[in-house]
Parts: sequence; C-alpha cells; structure tokens
Amino acid sequence: MITANMIRRWNRQATLGGKLAVTGSYMGGATMAGYVGNSLINLTDGKNIPDPTDARSWLAAFSTGGGAGFAGDMIVGGLGQVTQSGGSSNAWRLLGPTGSEIGDVFDIGSATYKALTTGEQTAAQKARYKALRFGRNHIPYANLWYTKMAVDHLFMNDANEF
Repeated sequence: MITANMIRRWNRQATLGGKLAVTGSYMGGATMAGYVGNSLINLTDGKNIPDPTDARSWLAAFSTGGGAGFAGDMIVGGLGQVTQSGGSSNAWRLLGPTGSEIGDVFDIGSATYKALTTGEQTAAQKARYKALRFGRNHIPYANLWYTKMAVDHLFMNDANEF
C-alpha cells in the first residue's frame, strides 16, 4: 500500500539515485517484515523457520512482505515452492481462483497417471500427497489458525507419512 508519506519522501528526492534509494528502503523493510511474518507462520504451524541463508526464503519474504506484489508471487511460484493456496503453476494462477483449482486437479490427475503408468513408488507418493493437500485445502474453516493446527497434528502429519 502506498501512503502519502511514501509519496512525499519520493517526491523530495531530486535525483534518480535518491528516488531509487527511497524505493529500495521501502522494499527492504517490506522484505524484512515478510521474513518475520513467514517465520511466525512456520512457528505456529509447528515447522522450522525459513533458512536465512537460502535465497528462496528471501524471495518468499520479498513476496509476502509486499515488496514485490504480484511479480513476487510469480517469482516464488516459478521457483516451484508450495504456496498456501496449494502450489499451482503460474499459468493457472493467472486465470484466477477457479483456474488455480482446475490446475490443482490437473496436477493431481497427471501425477496419478504417471504413478499408474510407470509404477514408481515415488510417483505414487507424490500423487497421494497432492490429493491429500488438495483435500485439506478444501476443508471448511481450515484456514483458522486453531483448526489448521488441529487438522495438521491430528490427521495430516500421519497421513503424509504413508
């Protein structure tokens, strides 16, 4: 969100370098806030905090903090990280929420087809994981912090082990 203070600070700069410095400071601050936010989300989910030496952690923080907005989401999705919405590809996400859901269904179908045709155990595990994740993302009220933790600890952690 661009505030009046941000615009005033930007307009006060006479040179392009000054304007870039102001922009960089806001983007850097938003990235740091995004890293703290991602760390807190992982802690409440019972996971480890993101590795500060991994570039993907900082790209995710850049996206989450608002430093990059839509472009940051595209960068993180392009790196293949699993997102909160289920990790659909960028092409499906461009079509909106329904397109993302259709993409998830196609991902499950393609993983299942690969598991059935190749007979690989890892392909079967990947298909099973994608189907479980898709089902978990469609449980009513599962986005509430307490129901998410309950579903994860009572069911999903054990289900993902098989």
